[in-house]
Amino acid sequence: MDDCISLERQKQKTRQNLDFLRTETVFEYDTSRYPFRDLVKEVLLQDTDSSADLDIEKLHFLPFEEDSIANTCPALYRARLHNGVIKKATRTESKRMRKRWKSSTERKRVVDTYVKFVAEVIAPMFEVSCEAIKNADRNEAMEPFSDSAENGLRSGVVYQTEPILRCSFPSKHVHSKNHIDADYHHQEEELNFWLPLTDVHDSNTLFVESKPGLGDYHPLCMHYGQVCRFWGNQCRHYTIPNSTPLTRVSLDFRVMHAVLFERDKARDTKCSANLMQLGAYYTHMDFSKNT
Repeated sequence: MDDCISLERQKQKTRQNLDFLRTETVFEYDTSRYPFRDLVKEVLLQDTDSSADLDIEKLHFLPFEEDSIANTCPALYRARLHNGVIKKATRTESKRMRKRWKSSTERKRVVDTYVKFVAEVIAPMFEVSCEAIKNADRNEAMEPFSDSAENGLRSGVVYQTEPILRCSFPSKHVHSKNHIDADYHHQEEELNFWLPLTDVHDSNTLFVESKPGLGDYHPLCMHYGQVCRFWGNQCRHYTIPNSTPLTRVSLDFRVMHAVLFERDKARDTKCSANLMQLGAYYTHMDFSKNT
């Protein structure tokens, strides 16, 4: 019983201390240490004859062959399919595309850099809040901060195993309708991190409300080397048709404090083809593993 009380108090204090992280914030990161644009460019241009100096903002000019769908990066395939300039892949082509993508060395370099980014930049935000709870417990001379949790995770973060790569070509079509991530069975404690790899503004960016239900939608005007953190689970967000002459390329992912991860809730929910469980859509990272 005492363990239960301690755990519930731990969750409550964690939520309180992490509440400030739900406020929409844009911050900078070191692109020399985390060169996402260069790495993603290698992914997008792999197995093409295009010049290495092609700007990713001009990806919509990249030539393609209808019979090479299986060799296409999934993000490029989705962008072309969305714009109606390519046919829908057959089941066989889709399987080949996924298999090739999973075994891609270019993709692995992106994911490896992403994991380092989560460990060194994102997880410490949650760790500081965790330390604040421990210190408060000591100062208040109350029951100690529990090192156990009903989900089996004692500390650290639960993060999206692989970031989502998105390309938005100039288009008359909407790529993302107005929604909250809870509509797609994401857990409420998740925070969203959005990294544009191109300059974004006007119609080629994401529109977000600052607080749940406020409806004060505004475009995120950002450049490469910036990250926007926001509470996408409860704050509505969407895109509009990209009427600019430039392609938008971005990465996005979700992270939550490990003690707040609800293992039971994740058991029967899916996102695309992945079960939203640890070892699939989610991965656990302990604070002690940060380097």
